[in-house]
Amino acid sequence: MKIKRVLKVLFLLFIMAIFIIAFKNSVTPCFYLNDHLYVKKSSDGNEINYYSIKDKKSIKVSEKEDYKEIKIQGNKYKVFGQPNDFLSKDEKDMVKIEYPDGAVNEGWYYENMGFYKIDKNGEYDFTGIVRISTGNEQFQVKDEEITDRKLITIAFESLQDMKGNLAMFFPAVLFFVLGYIQFKFPVALFKLQHFLWVKDPEPTEAYIGFSKAGGFILCVMGVGMMIFGAGIFKF
Repeated sequence: MKIKRVLKVLFLLFIMAIFIIAFKNSVTPCFYLNDHLYVKKSSDGNEINYYSIKDKKSIKVSEKEDYKEIKIQGNKYKVFGQPNDFLSKDEKDMVKIEYPDGAVNEGWYYENMGFYKIDKNGEYDFTGIVRISTGNEQFQVKDEEITDRKLITIAFESLQDMKGNLAMFFPAVLFFVLGYIQFKFPVALFKLQHFLWVKDPEPTEAYIGFSKAGGFILCVMGVGMMIFGAGIFKF
């Protein structure tokens, strides 16, 4: 009995841990840089720290008076302006990016389409925008591929993804709760379903067995969805 009780407690602790991790990751911003996942680890006033478990590197974003400073491997990048939720040609809506070597790139950033410029005919140009004020090559720093669009994503949380999937989290919890009820209380559930139509309803042993099996499957599905949606293996 003691072993059974201990196993039950350990199982509940495991479910609680998965639940907490899944919810936490569902509201934790992250982004990829050079195929490495950087996750928000801490926020202190006007500074946000991101960390990559895979390559054990940090990126710091600092909120300054009129720009955001991004520090990557000792190099500082400055992002002026704000991303727009509409297409604009107005200069006051422009985003300016200043690189460590002094190079500057200017353009607009539309959340649904990315970084763009205006061509000589006054039309929107979304093609080939990666940086560049000195040629057409990408700017690389110690194996990290840095582009205008990536810097803007790093600077603004609203443009980042979440490590976990909040849309999967709530259905997972629902599946688990329903499965647990069906597994733990098959008789009560049967009576609740039939008491309006049958007097003193009683389930058969077969019904109880199938009900418990179905509840167990729902619980497993719920836990699986939590683990998958939590992004635990995402790095």
